[in-house]
Amino acid sequence: MLLLSTERFTRALHPDAARIAINRLLSREVQTVFQRIFLADSLRIDIPKEDVPSFKRRLEKYDYSFNPEGLDQTAIFEIVSEAWKK
Repeated sequence: MLLLSTERFTRALHPDAARIAINRLLSREVQTVFQRIFLADSLRIDIPKEDVPSFKRRLEKYDYSFNPEGLDQTAIFEIVSEAWKK
């Protein structure tokens, strides 16, 4: 998945713009395209992995969540919480 700065979403001109943008970026269609272009495995498990080289594919036995200590994820949690309220 492509990593993006959440700051761009917090300054959206319309209240629903952040929710729509995040939903679109995480959609099956867009993740499939990113995966094909960047040859990197998406965290989505419901998309085909044929375009991803075998050495870059995620293995089910590992946890790929990323949350190193000290990483402030407050902004992303606020965006997601606001999106789910609507």
